[in-house]
Amino acid sequence: MSYPFTRSPINRPLSHLLLLLPMIVLPFDYGGVLHWFWCAVAGVFLVGMAILVAVDAEFLSGGIARCNTNLGSGCVHYVETNRRMGGAQRNPSSKILNANSYKVSRKWPIVIAAILVFPLIQLLPLPQSWIAIISPERWAWLHRAREITGLDGWPSLSYIPLRSLSMYLWWICLAGYALLLKKAIENSDDFTWFFNGLFLIAGFEAVYGLLQVLIPSLGVFGIDTGQVACGTFMNRDNYAAFLEMIWPLLMARLLRLDVWKSREELSYFDTALRRQVRQKQFFLALILGLVILSLFFSESRGGILCFFIVLTVFVLFGPRAKQRWMRFLVAVPWMVMVLYGGYLGFGEIVKRFEMIGNDAQGRIEIWQDSWQLIKDNPLVGSGLDSYQPVIFLYQKNDTDNTQIGAAHNDYLQLAADMGLPFAAAIVLLLWGYWWFTAIGLARRNRFNADSGGDDPAKRGTAPYGDSDRYDLIQVGALAGMAGFLCHSWVEFNWQIPANQLYFMMLLVFMRSSVRFARPRFEGKSS
Repeated sequence: MSYPFTRSPINRPLSHLLLLLPMIVLPFDYGGVLHWFWCAVAGVFLVGMAILVAVDAEFLSGGIARCNTNLGSGCVHYVETNRRMGGAQRNPSSKILNANSYKVSRKWPIVIAAILVFPLIQLLPLPQSWIAIISPERWAWLHRAREITGLDGWPSLSYIPLRSLSMYLWWICLAGYALLLKKAIENSDDFTWFFNGLFLIAGFEAVYGLLQVLIPSLGVFGIDTGQVACGTFMNRDNYAAFLEMIWPLLMARLLRLDVWKSREELSYFDTALRRQVRQKQFFLALILGLVILSLFFSESRGGILCFFIVLTVFVLFGPRAKQRWMRFLVAVPWMVMVLYGGYLGFGEIVKRFEMIGNDAQGRIEIWQDSWQLIKDNPLVGSGLDSYQPVIFLYQKNDTDNTQIGAAHNDYLQLAADMGLPFAAAIVLLLWGYWWFTAIGLARRNRFNADSGGDDPAKRGTAPYGDSDRYDLIQVGALAGMAGFLCHSWVEFNWQIPANQLYFMMLLVFMRSSVRFARPRFEGKSS
């Protein structure tokens, strides 16, 4: 039995371009730190989105399948779900458990819109009597400025309105990117093109970072950064955070290229095809090994520690790969890292960890100054992206030599910019979303194991089908998100536009089933 549905049309070439362009070009601008560059990228993306909406009237309504109104909210998208799970030959019992997997959902656009409301309130002109109630510290600064200049008017809650406005437009761009990515995943039968771009940018960043270790004068486009791997980023920690988000996705894609052993003799063509797939696996494993090696030679202590957090999460929630060749693929990146890393030498990395005590005091002083800023503006903060100019008013250490550019704690900086209530809501939302996804994957893995999901002979009878493969990208995103959220306690990775974009990418992948075209063999295979 099937149910009628209509596919929501989407202009695929334009959507693919809009997804790949920011992902590839942003890291080349030192991680996207130059305002004019990421503003230009945001402008191009928003114009492209406007064109996409204009040519696709149903784009904003969301959802790949729509049931007729007479079917009600309990509609089962069996036709589309069956296609997603591998074709019409999949066991029909799967439609029961997947009945609600791909319902039309508008909760995420609503959540995104709610998040974007508060920064807009910070930008609105308000009577100064209102500001005196909402943000007394802001009103005090305005009162002093009025006494000096004699100017009066309706100011905003943000200390730096123009700066906040530009960042607000960038947040809109990020929200649009997330919605477009989710839409593309739902409408694509083969998402290989996106991950090819991901491997391309990751491979370039890894090779460029290792060349910086071998040739210290290379730097970042001629700017000296020392003998550390930074890729196209100015800061080693931001570079490490970028790689720790990417490598678990690459590992997930690598493991998705599995070729199960056939119990029947394969033809010459099928044997050659399987050999090509395994050659591709080895090549991608080599790239992954270089990415992990470059992460270590960034000498970022937080990045290296979070790498093990990412690895632990991936192993705990990943598939039970018992085949020898799969274990070999997992081992290849480690072999590359250990062998080539032994040649370069791990001595400098060890020295960096010996400096933890000296650097900790500086971080604590920055956090103290940041906390004072938060205490003076507890409800609404100082304005989106206003931390860097405003913290100078509170900086007590090294004011003659350096100015604090970031809080080295994204949670503190978010509270300073947006106020404690908003920051607490965002942090709870992010970590709650992570734990909700993690618990769901753990239950699904347990259910799949109890249903014989690890046995290829029984895999077709498991209600979740090939869940250990179909959930791999979700596992990779979950692991990358864990590393990023933990690393944010001691660094300012969220302040880098390239990292922000990849962060939104992980959020989408955590709850989306990505499909890839898989080789088909004449013999008995998956």
